[in-house]
Amino acid sequence: MHDSIEQIVLSREELYELVWATPMRRLVAEFAISDVGLAKICKRHKIPRPTRGYWAKLQYGKSVHKHPLSSISDKSLQEIRLQKYVGTPTSLDADAPVAADTKIVALINAESDPSKKIPIATSLQAADPYIMATNVALLQGRADEFGRVYPSNKIDQPIFGVRVSSQSLRRALLLLHSIVRALHKRGYSFGPGEDRKEPEVDILGIRFQFGLWEPVNQKKADKYYVAGVTYNRFGYEYSPSGRLELSIRAREANFYMRLRDTKINRLEDRLNYMLVQILKGVDQHFVATEIAKQKAEIQADRKTTAIDAEVERRKDGVRETNLLRTARKWRHAVRAREFVEAVRSEAIHRNGAINEESEIGLWLGWADDYLEKIDPLSEQHILPQFSLTEGELSELRKKCAADWCDYREDFSLRKSC
Repeated sequence: MHDSIEQIVLSREELYELVWATPMRRLVAEFAISDVGLAKICKRHKIPRPTRGYWAKLQYGKSVHKHPLSSISDKSLQEIRLQKYVGTPTSLDADAPVAADTKIVALINAESDPSKKIPIATSLQAADPYIMATNVALLQGRADEFGRVYPSNKIDQPIFGVRVSSQSLRRALLLLHSIVRALHKRGYSFGPGEDRKEPEVDILGIRFQFGLWEPVNQKKADKYYVAGVTYNRFGYEYSPSGRLELSIRAREANFYMRLRDTKINRLEDRLNYMLVQILKGVDQHFVATEIAKQKAEIQADRKTTAIDAEVERRKDGVRETNLLRTARKWRHAVRAREFVEAVRSEAIHRNGAINEESEIGLWLGWADDYLEKIDPLSEQHILPQFSLTEGELSELRKKCAADWCDYREDFSLRKSC
């Protein structure tokens, strides 16, 4: 695991050399990105990657072909911004801790204590209400063509997702009872899920669901109708395998795990291992959340810096717009003033004097007041200012923020993001 991440800038040539020097799986361990994400970056920047089997051939000394890096004319693709891990070593290192969170490390280490071994229940006595509701629903259910029992829909309480045959039902319920009892003992609480169909357990703030599934054995049927039972159109008949599969999932943590019965170990022997993997999944979710938070903060800082620079760059455009708009107003006022003065001269020429109470006198008084309002150089108006007003700066920042493309991290047209 890692303490933090930092941003680095690589050229196409540098990333090309890294991609052809280190397998993608190991390379992404150094960067805060998935192998799929790195592959997309290579595709976007037209950087060729090793084909499938390249590293295996290289390992065994076989001849391999390294695709050359082609030149491109788009200068915006010459640099690649990535986030790189810094701090403590990755989980690929031999001496790395089992988890980043010290509390989770202690919980994982405690599971190796023999006294913490999860015992297997021998009866459903004092079982959790969700276990009992699951039992009732399955006893009232019916078997499908594969022999798995489907629960009755008459139960209005959340039940576990159990899809096993009637022969494996007791074992499945005892297994779930053992798991639920062990989780209760460790301080984790169960409650209804968001859809209220399956119960969930809260483990360090992450909600997990458990389910059991029984695979079936398949063989070709001699007839499509056997003992009055209609088989599907492929003509197969199915029988319970007796093997169980335990599924654990947590949607919010993007966690999914499946444990199966094997020839060596049954599920009952691997419950502590199951809990350790769940705790590791929680820890990985915490780390991923923290990394995502750091990435978001870095991107937000980068966006703020870019917008500040763009605002400075666009200020002259606002000044130019203000200049031309004010000049048009001034030219309009000058022409209007020339007309008013021409009217005044004509009135004096005709009447010798202008009575302020006359119609023309009243009109000239109104026109003078109006010209004072529209003339940007009149004493009612301040002279043009070099600095932008708070309102202009706010509006300019909004426009720059709207033009910012988070994907490309530049001020491209929005439709290209």
